[in-house]
Amino acid sequence: MMVTWSSFHPYVLPEVIGVPVPTLDHAIRNAAIEFCEETLLHVVDAAPIDVLAGVSTYPLSSGNPELDVCLVKAAWFNERQLPCVSQEVLNEQVPDYWPSKTAEQPTCFTQQDQDNLILYPVPTQAALGALRLKLVVRPSLASTGVADWVGKRFIQEISYGAISMLAGMSNKPWTNPATETKYRALFESGKTKATVDAYRSFTRAHMTVQIPRF
Repeated sequence: MMVTWSSFHPYVLPEVIGVPVPTLDHAIRNAAIEFCEETLLHVVDAAPIDVLAGVSTYPLSSGNPELDVCLVKAAWFNERQLPCVSQEVLNEQVPDYWPSKTAEQPTCFTQQDQDNLILYPVPTQAALGALRLKLVVRPSLASTGVADWVGKRFIQEISYGAISMLAGMSNKPWTNPATETKYRALFESGKTKATVDAYRSFTRAHMTVQIPRF
């Protein structure tokens, strides 16, 4: 289920009267992309990935043409969680050329870009379906809407972003710097709140709560 871009029209059009529908949908899509990318709120489980001996780099896919991958939120190899380590840290802490290091199993992962995950060290043993990922996703440039729960919960906030983008366009009948400023502030506030909500997994859990041990 999705909330399509046309569902946002009643929230956006009253503030930017006269915007053509293609331009309107483009702004709504861009606002939704920015919202999801910066708040990290939309997380999906990737299909289990087969790990091949001697292969460290694995392409990332949401499995849905409506969604692009932003980053890997969490990764597990054979049910053991792998920490994410930046390439800068690997460069500093591994004395030799780290991409050539090998071991039976990886101990962490890194990313050079949004499209690929790199295991470190390079695994020397194959493992079917051993790599499991949680991926942060955003609407793709070809998307026709947002996930149902995202649209229902954040339709107002995403609309604020679209209004700001449209009102900030140069030399258009709907150009309005005051409107742009007003709705950009509302959009930023909405992103901040959504980021906190996503961090709490949309529960009322305290930010520093610890998992009880059994």
